[in-house]
Amino acid sequence: LEKGTKVDVKKLVSEKQWRRVFLKPIIGQSSRETLRFDATEEGYKQAQKHLDRLLPNEGMIMQPYLHMVEKIGEFSGIFFNYKLANSIQKVPVYGDYKVQDDWGAIDRAAELDQEALALCFKALSAVPFEDAILYARVDIIRDNEGQWALTELEIIEPSLFFRHKPESALKLADAVEDV
Repeated sequence: LEKGTKVDVKKLVSEKQWRRVFLKPIIGQSSRETLRFDATEEGYKQAQKHLDRLLPNEGMIMQPYLHMVEKIGEFSGIFFNYKLANSIQKVPVYGDYKVQDDWGAIDRAAELDQEALALCFKALSAVPFEDAILYARVDIIRDNEGQWALTELEIIEPSLFFRHKPESALKLADAVEDV
């Protein structure tokens, strides 16, 4: 949803036939200004108010709500010079979707399967200035059909979760040295 536009939430959600919906800023952090809502009159009202307040100043993303986040959380691959250095799982508080520890979520070391890694590398390869990515965090989640889906590609200021694999800090130092 482009900055400065007007959106009819009920019409758009009805056209998509979504039952549960998620709004998030195009640029954001720590679940800032996110909203999960149901396709009900109360949900439409809440979402319309949310967008009417935010869209004059920033772009937003509207997508179907991916409920698996409540069960298994979000996974992240952390890469230095396109090499996997670490991977984690971020799990929200029961019933919530916010996977940041700011909201009480926990994070822990995790392994990514081949399908997850393939999606991470696909996301990294889509960046037009590929030689310039020293570090990145690729956040993925299982969608409502159980397939891996990209939620974010963090290449500016990602948390790199060194606490779960301290030796990955040395991999970052090596990556910097290789530049």
